[in-house]
Amino acid sequence: NAGSVTVRAGSLAMTNADGAEGSAATEISSSTFSSGNAGDVLVAVTGAVTIDGNFTSSSSLGIAVNASPTGINSQAGIGATGNAGSVVVQAGSLSIDRSGEISSSTFGPGNGGTVAVSVDGLLAIDGSPGNTGATGIFSASAAGFLSDAAALTAGNAGNVDVTAGALTATNHGQISTLTVG
Repeated sequence: NAGSVTVRAGSLAMTNADGAEGSAATEISSSTFSSGNAGDVLVAVTGAVTIDGNFTSSSSLGIAVNASPTGINSQAGIGATGNAGSVVVQAGSLSIDRSGEISSSTFGPGNGGTVAVSVDGLLAIDGSPGNTGATGIFSASAAGFLSDAAALTAGNAGNVDVTAGALTATNHGQISTLTVG
C-alpha cells in the first residue's frame, strides 16, 4: 500500500509550466501501480490554492485520461488492482484551471475514493476555451478508457462532497463522479 500524504501551508500554487500533452505534471499525490491501495491525501491551506494544469488534452471523453494530472490526487494507476484513497482539501479560496484537478481515480478494477473539498470563500473552476480534458473535482473509476480494458470491470467511483462560500464553474469546469468500464 502507498502511504498517506499531508500538506499544511499558508498558500499553495501548482502550475504545469510546459502545458504539453504527456509533459510532467505538478502533483500532490499518493499512487499505486500494483495490487496495493493508494493512500489518502490531505491538503489544508489557510489562504489561496491555485491549480493550473496549463494543458489541452486530445481526449473528448469529458474526463482526463492523463495518467499524471496537475493537481491533488489519489490514484490507482494503469496496471493497478487496488483502490484509490480519499482526498480532502481545505482552503481559504480555490482556483482550478485548464485541466487542473482534485481527484480520486482508478484505471483498473479498484474503487475510486471519496473527494471532500471545503472552501471558505470562492471556488472557481475554469476549463478554459479549447480545453477538452477534465478540469475540476471528481472521483472516477475509469478502466473503460484503456484500449485493452475489455477484460476489466471497473470498480465504483467514490462520493464527491463540495462546500464553498461561493462557486463558479465555466468552460466545462466540472464537479462529478463517473464509472466507465
